[in-house]
Amino acid sequence: MEKKTREPQDWNQAIKELLKIVEQHEACGKSRAEQKPAQTKEQIQKSLPQRDKRYIPARVKRFLQREFLGTCGFPQCKTPAEIYHHTKRFSLEPNHNPDHLVPLCKPHERIAHHGLIENETLPPENWKIQLDPDKNSPKYLIDRKVRSFRAPVG
Repeated sequence: MEKKTREPQDWNQAIKELLKIVEQHEACGKSRAEQKPAQTKEQIQKSLPQRDKRYIPARVKRFLQREFLGTCGFPQCKTPAEIYHHTKRFSLEPNHNPDHLVPLCKPHERIAHHGLIENETLPPENWKIQLDPDKNSPKYLIDRKVRSFRAPVG
C-alpha cells in the first residue's frame, strides 16, 4: 500500500484497507452464488444428451458430491468417494444419469466390478453383498473386461 500512495502508512490504515478488499471479495462471491443456484436432478437429466461422451460432466459430479456428502455411497461406508460408478454399465446404457451413478471408495467399486452387489440398480440403501456374481448377466462380461485392464492389487 505504501507503493500506491508513496507515503508510509500505519498498521490501522493498512488493516482497514485489507478489510475493505476482503468485504468486496466476499460480496462478489455471494452475488455469483446467488446468480447460479445448484441444479436439481431433474434439470441435470433434461440437459444430458441421449448418448454421452465417456467423461462425466462436472454438474453431475457436483450434484453427486452434494447428495452423498463427498463420501462413498455404499451403505454404512463413510470413506471419501474416489470413483463415480455406473450402476447400469456405461457400455450398455451410454449416459450419465445421476439416478444410475454412485460415488464409491475404491474397495467398494472393486466389489461392484466383481458383480458382488445385490440390487445394484436400486438406490444404495437397498444394496447387499452377495457371495457369487450372476455369471449370466451382461454386466458380468463387462466387469470381467474392466478387471482385465486393471493392474493386480498387492
